[in-house]
Amino acid sequence: AWDEAIELGREAIADQVRTGLALFEKPNLGMSGGRDSRLLASTMFKQGISFQGDVRGHPWHPDVILATRLAEKEGIPLKTRSPVSKLPPDSPEQCREAIRRGVLLFAGGRAVRSYKVTLADNRRLKEGSIGMTGHGGEIAHDNHYFNRWWEKRPPTHDPDPLFRIYMRKIRLIKRSMQDAVADEILKNCREVDRSGLTDGPRFAFGYLVNRQRRFIGSHAAARTGLAFMPLHAPAFIQACFSISPEEKVDYAVHKAIIASNKPEWRDIPFATEIKEEADALKKRMLAQDPAHHAAGSRPDWMRAEARHAYTNTDYWSSNGWPLIEACLERDGFWQEIFDPEITRKKWQRAPDELIITDLLPELAEARL
Repeated sequence: AWDEAIELGREAIADQVRTGLALFEKPNLGMSGGRDSRLLASTMFKQGISFQGDVRGHPWHPDVILATRLAEKEGIPLKTRSPVSKLPPDSPEQCREAIRRGVLLFAGGRAVRSYKVTLADNRRLKEGSIGMTGHGGEIAHDNHYFNRWWEKRPPTHDPDPLFRIYMRKIRLIKRSMQDAVADEILKNCREVDRSGLTDGPRFAFGYLVNRQRRFIGSHAAARTGLAFMPLHAPAFIQACFSISPEEKVDYAVHKAIIASNKPEWRDIPFATEIKEEADALKKRMLAQDPAHHAAGSRPDWMRAEARHAYTNTDYWSSNGWPLIEACLERDGFWQEIFDPEITRKKWQRAPDELIITDLLPELAEARL
């Protein structure tokens, strides 16, 4: 039943927050104009927990507008960070150095050096801390995100749409390796099938296992700080899968839990609902203050949509292009993994993986 599922999910998140509270002096929550962070904020208010907020973006970004509005309304200490701090280096030389240090960090360097020391220009920032994040909230959305893969792009030769999605990137690797990789992906699909789910819910569960639990979990584990993710609570996942996709339309799960925790937030809009307001604010600020004009007229690769600080493919096609070009023009270790002919035509599918692979022989003997 809907009410039982919502209460199960709400209490699961609250229990995670209460249990993790012993780890915090004062919780830090990455705030945005989205549903996930607001769900966590409402949970902490319901539990009487004081916390501080963190948001990244220009003053006219919907995330910043709504985080600021909520912080002022509830007296939440809020730190606003510049989006520039998440941008890759302008020069290809610094980009190469940043990747080199990043790979060494994930290969074990984090055991002896601070995570933040790996910045290419050697800036020393604060050590890792404990932060709370809303990663995992997608699992409470309706299955439109997952359904569209086979509704709009039906598989032509792969009988399993989940298998087809996983196979997209490996089309670049050498054919001699593709069969072995495909076998591992099929094993993964069979693991997902143990859930007993079909169609959209099955794909959603595959996303949960691979994107949320494996990819994001391993990324968080590589940081010196602790990333606390209450929305990964098993009982919350159970609650989400007990609700039909039709009942989850328009973020109904998030809205119901937020309304239960903080009824007065029921009518506060989300970032996707204030685009016109944000665009108008940006236009006014750029017209009134020349200092903002530079931020509003950056190269195309810096003007990404949503919460991303830049557009990956555009960056590699411009500032990072010398690294891609040098890699593709010469014979190297990357050809042990990637199919040279296909990759030279379709490198945009995996530019990060291509450059990292190209650097691996050098990194085998390197140190931070």
